[in-house]
Amino acid sequence: MIYYDDVLVDWKNGSKPQDIEVKEEIKAIRTKYYGPTSKGVAILRWPQGARVKNESGNWELKRIYPIKLLSADGMWRYTSSKPSKAGAGSPPIYAVNHVLIKDETPYFEPEIELLWYIATKSADIQAKVLRLEDPAADAKKKVEVMSDDTDVKFYLMGKTSPLYNDEDTLRSIASAFGIENDQRLNLDELKVAIYDAVSTGQKRGDRACNYELFMQFTQAEDKHRYASKCRKAIADGDLYFDKKEYAWFLKGQNDPFLKLKGTEIDTAASMVVDKVINSPAHAVSLMKFYNEEATLTADIVNSLKRPALLRIAKDCGAEFTPTDKNEELIQKIIYKLGLS
Repeated sequence: MIYYDDVLVDWKNGSKPQDIEVKEEIKAIRTKYYGPTSKGVAILRWPQGARVKNESGNWELKRIYPIKLLSADGMWRYTSSKPSKAGAGSPPIYAVNHVLIKDETPYFEPEIELLWYIATKSADIQAKVLRLEDPAADAKKKVEVMSDDTDVKFYLMGKTSPLYNDEDTLRSIASAFGIENDQRLNLDELKVAIYDAVSTGQKRGDRACNYELFMQFTQAEDKHRYASKCRKAIADGDLYFDKKEYAWFLKGQNDPFLKLKGTEIDTAASMVVDKVINSPAHAVSLMKFYNEEATLTADIVNSLKRPALLRIAKDCGAEFTPTDKNEELIQKIIYKLGLS
């Protein structure tokens, strides 16, 4: 049974807002887990309580986890039996306040009210301590990864791929992904190194080395050119990370090239490479440092927000004032760079 503010929720026939809300949510859960194309069971997982092998090589028993049956806001409650009252005007007394589960606990359709509570109101689900298996979503993710992996293999290994014998582009992409000593690798070694780097980066969640970025590189030469230049700048010390300022600086410049947030220093390089790839303003700043030009079009400039416009205007030497409107900055940049 489901209670809202200690009042029984009549989700099957009631007309109150909470009745209708629960009815729709239970309907969705029933379709997802007990519909004609479903497995007919919902599996609750507690990853921290999964069976593990101890040092002796034996499997340890699964631990028990108590799920609180009162929602975090104190309004929703699941109970398997009606509450009792000590007397008139006294609050209801619920006999069971927790349900005990283990990793991989199954729930079948007769338990749909409890499943509803766990799926929608349990603080443990919201905090990602517990999770319900979603075979369809998991399969979709695997298919997407397999598809991406296949695309990467085609572009690197497929004989009809435009990159198959394009050594210059492959070396630029390798440099963009931070592959060391790429100039010493032959073409086949280079392809394997790129594939290994992209696969590892994908698994690690590296924002500057993954399947999606590889596919972008195959379609946009400028992006891997900027990433390659950024990696080289870091390797040469022209672009350095100041731990005290928690920011990247170009050598000889006082203003930060990129100010970071958080404390994940080990991802700092990926973050600055990602910024150079995706921010025209930062690409312009980096390329100008080397007296080279970044590719800009009038359409790109028109899509930028004020901080990026101010940065590009300054870097390209356009005359402007702090009071210039965005439209004025855009026109001055386009005129200065001769864009169309």
